[in-house]
Amino acid sequence: MTELYKLFEKDSLSDLLALTNTAKRISGNKEILINFNQNSRIAFTDGSFIYLPRNTKDDIKSAQGLVAHESGHIGYGSFELSFTKLVKTISSKYKLPEFLVKKITNVVEDVRINMLNNIKFPGFYRNLRELTRKMLPELKLIMKKTGDILIYLNLFMEEYKEFQKKPRFRTKSMSDQDWRAIEVTKTFLLKTLTPASSIIAIDQLSKVLKKYYVKKSIGRPPPKPSNSSQREFRELLKEVYFDSDEIDFHSDKTELLWINDSKDNLEVNDDLDIIEDPFYFEESDYQKSQDLNGRSQEPLINHFEDFSDPKEI
Repeated sequence: MTELYKLFEKDSLSDLLALTNTAKRISGNKEILINFNQNSRIAFTDGSFIYLPRNTKDDIKSAQGLVAHESGHIGYGSFELSFTKLVKTISSKYKLPEFLVKKITNVVEDVRINMLNNIKFPGFYRNLRELTRKMLPELKLIMKKTGDILIYLNLFMEEYKEFQKKPRFRTKSMSDQDWRAIEVTKTFLLKTLTPASSIIAIDQLSKVLKKYYVKKSIGRPPPKPSNSSQREFRELLKEVYFDSDEIDFHSDKTELLWINDSKDNLEVNDDLDIIEDPFYFEESDYQKSQDLNGRSQEPLINHFEDFSDPKEI
């Protein structure tokens, strides 16, 4: 048994060394380190470390794809975007919350990095693409339940064939003109693949997507109805209620929102013809929404990363 453990430990160290060498080669940072020691299910980098989900430690192909992606953020210029200034400028220009602009920036940069890796290190990109395909049922579920159009656009820009047509929302339709603008933005980004082209793509996507996001506000669960049974009330408390004292009931830009957090309701049809209407919360409500709706466990693909230079902050 001891000998088997030693062999396993040796293989793990060899894999870690190989992953670290990949990270050094792509990032250009000879001091970069890999860290599996986290409970999170997401992969990210701060420029000095690459953090991987613990469950990828025994899945070398997925780990290679993720390391190549995160190393690319360092080596291909994601940290040179003047991230904080860019987000503030776009947010002010289009009256969008900064966290939403950050997520749009993440999508554009993820696509740019992946397409560069597809050119420079196609094997590693194929590994990441295989991992993404395994996650498609979960990603489709998120889109249908939350209207996360940014996941759809990420898959659209990376040429996943199921995501090449104009998306349809539950209560609204994207105009052909706006979808064409997104297609043009995609073509431009994929032909250039520079940090400067990312900035233009982020601006254009923000301009279009602003029209389709609904602002929502978050509040407390409703009080116990006087005539409800204990069982009915327990069922009611399974849901999370979003409300606001500042809602303008004459505006079509603000809505009340009920989100059922029961796992029983997470099963959806694989058909992605219709997804929920995209929405965002006010900056002050964003963290609350993550806590209440279980979003702190973001999907491995298309999650938020901060590319701020420490000198900017």
